[in-house]
Amino acid sequence: MTGFKTEPASLTGVWIRKEDGLVIEVKELTEFTFVARIVQEGAEKFPCDVSGQPIYKNITKRNSDWECDFLVVEINRCKSDYEKGSIRITRKGEMEVNCEGFGKKYYTKRLPRYYRNDEKVSL
Repeated sequence: MTGFKTEPASLTGVWIRKEDGLVIEVKELTEFTFVARIVQEGAEKFPCDVSGQPIYKNITKRNSDWECDFLVVEINRCKSDYEKGSIRITRKGEMEVNCEGFGKKYYTKRLPRYYRNDEKVSL
């Protein structure tokens, strides 16, 4: 009996956060380093402008998953900082970002052929 061997899902591309529709794009900086930036805010808005900052940075491969620094925004002071976290692709092909102390965030990958660059995403 032969089985199918599937390629692991690529981290690069456009992802939509399931809980609020936040859209991010993960890009490869080097062969081993990635960065994720916000493309479109979701239903839950940031308390201040974070458009110039990556939401996830220093994304590097670690065995079968990645480690990263995730953006933390203090609501009252509009101060931002980064904390350590991890990223993995689940068996369902979703991206799971584990933000230690802040819970897990789940994203589904958007297939680029279905959307124009200027089109807003609706869930």
